[in-house]
Amino acid sequence: MQRLLATGASSWSIFIRLSVGLVVFLPEGIQKSMFPGILGAGRFANIGLLFPAIMVLGLLYLRIEGAGAWSMDAMLASRARAAR
Repeated sequence: MQRLLATGASSWSIFIRLSVGLVVFLPEGIQKSMFPGILGAGRFANIGLLFPAIMVLGLLYLRIEGAGAWSMDAMLASRARAAR
């Protein structure tokens, strides 16, 4: 397990991962849920995609989970670096 969490990432790399996760992915996911007609299912329906409501739910899940994954990755990398 220790080998799995070990990283050679620099502090800047960890900062970039954390900021991208919290500044880009999380607000995008929240905006899609707050303004579905503009950024969510309405946008997909205007493009002409099939089943826009289902597709936007999947995309919303991926956006918010992406923010969590990027942030968790940064936290694990910093924790593994501190343990060295």
